[in-house]
Amino acid sequence: MIKNLVQVFASLLNGQPCTNITVKGWGFFDHGHSITIYFNIIKSSSILNLCSLFKQGTATPHITLAKKIPHKTLQHFLPIWKN
Repeated sequence: MIKNLVQVFASLLNGQPCTNITVKGWGFFDHGHSITIYFNIIKSSSILNLCSLFKQGTATPHITLAKKIPHKTLQHFLPIWKN
């Protein structure tokens, strides 16, 4: 399965120019039952083109840091991360 996934990514990215990624801050998605923490990626035309290869546009280009974080854990660490 991993080999197939790598092949899919390789075929999608084949011929795509290199692009710079600019990280600006972090955020989280609240899924109701858990939280996903991510780095914000600055939107640029090259990032939006890259996103369109994998998904029909994305409102929040991001790099996922952690998934399925309980709300209680986020509330505990939120004051620390905001500093």
